[in-house]
Amino acid sequence: MLSGQGDIDNRLKALFDALSIPRPQMAENAPCSAGIGTHGAPLHTLLEDDELVTGVKVDTARLLGDWPDHMVRVLVRVDARPSEVIWANVPML
Repeated sequence: MLSGQGDIDNRLKALFDALSIPRPQMAENAPCSAGIGTHGAPLHTLLEDDELVTGVKVDTARLLGDWPDHMVRVLVRVDARPSEVIWANVPML
């Protein structure tokens, strides 16, 4: 949960962990194994490892309205580039 606990660094770390492939020690307690979601469906992730993140820009604002304290709204814009060029990711260049 990203609400009201910890500084922005810890909140970003939690977000990157959520977008990454689960580590083996995390996956053993999860309802799915790495790469396979529930009911055998593929598990799509954005990051192979959060150490591959090269830059972050954060803008914060207070949401107006009747929002519960435990909810946040996160908009993530990603500029994905291959870290290693192979024939399968040439169109991404």
